[in-house]
Amino acid sequence: MSRQAMNLVDAAKQLNISVDGLRKRIQRKAIKAKKNKQGRWMVEVDVQETVQDKDHDKTYTDSKDVDQDMSSALIDSMRQQIETLKQELDLSHKENERRDSIIMSLTSRIPPQLAAPKQTIWQRLRKSRQKTTKDTL
Repeated sequence: MSRQAMNLVDAAKQLNISVDGLRKRIQRKAIKAKKNKQGRWMVEVDVQETVQDKDHDKTYTDSKDVDQDMSSALIDSMRQQIETLKQELDLSHKENERRDSIIMSLTSRIPPQLAAPKQTIWQRLRKSRQKTTKDTL
């Protein structure tokens, strides 16, 4: 790879970013740039050399091949992670079913409760107050 000084427009095209994005990176000092004698910003950019594919008579950049290899590795990694998560989810569902069956068997052993009273405590208190007031009159 060789480094080449480029104006902002060409450098932005080479880096696949917008000119405004390149300006912001220069402002944040993420990319080094200098002004030339005419007062224009110049950025040093790594220029990738192309490789001729003799079999297919096409040109490729080295970085595209590397990116594709990295993408394939990332996709394989993500597939493995998805499979692991599916297995964990299945295991969790089985554990929940087991817990539910245990709870069902335990609750079936609980004796039935007494029937609910026909009157609430407030209704009984009201009746008892009414009786006491009638008796006193």
